[in-house]
Amino acid sequence: MKPTHQSRDLLILKDAPWVITIIATVFALIFLALALVSLRGLIAGVTTGNADPKEMLLLSVFFFTSLVTGAGMPVLALRLLLEFTQVRFDRPGQFIEIRRRQLYKLNTRRIPLKDIKDAYLEPLWDVEEENVGGTIHRTTALVCRPVLRLRGRSEELPLLLAYSNAKPFGALVDTINDWLNQSGTYNAHPSALP
Repeated sequence: MKPTHQSRDLLILKDAPWVITIIATVFALIFLALALVSLRGLIAGVTTGNADPKEMLLLSVFFFTSLVTGAGMPVLALRLLLEFTQVRFDRPGQFIEIRRRQLYKLNTRRIPLKDIKDAYLEPLWDVEEENVGGTIHRTTALVCRPVLRLRGRSEELPLLLAYSNAKPFGALVDTINDWLNQSGTYNAHPSALP
């Protein structure tokens, strides 16, 4: 997520995972092309009438595997995991709008600007364990996501649903808090990992 527009009246943040989208689309298209090639072989074998049954079975299995697994899985992954996010801080309108677009749906939430206390990094320790020869090896990593705190509520509003590396989000949280400070709605300490 990064700022795409920043002025005294407007701050717009966007997260667009284009790289993941392009990679998944390319994989889906490659496997779809392989499925079509095997379908062509199946049709040619049936129409000529001199098809070997073992070859036809092999082409059928390859066709369904390429279509369902190779092309279907990237599309399913895009459907479940892909999310474009835009956060709009609007001073003249006195609101913050969060838009989350997934493959087939759009969710929009609007919150009054006065309800936003500040932004901070919500940390999460990611622990992975691996058993090597009876010995457990643990690897830990600190990941986080930017979150807005709301005034007078225990509810917090994550700007991104997924956790990631902390480095790029520190500057983002500082940008949000600086913008809120200019609007007179910010009354918290500068962002830092708790």
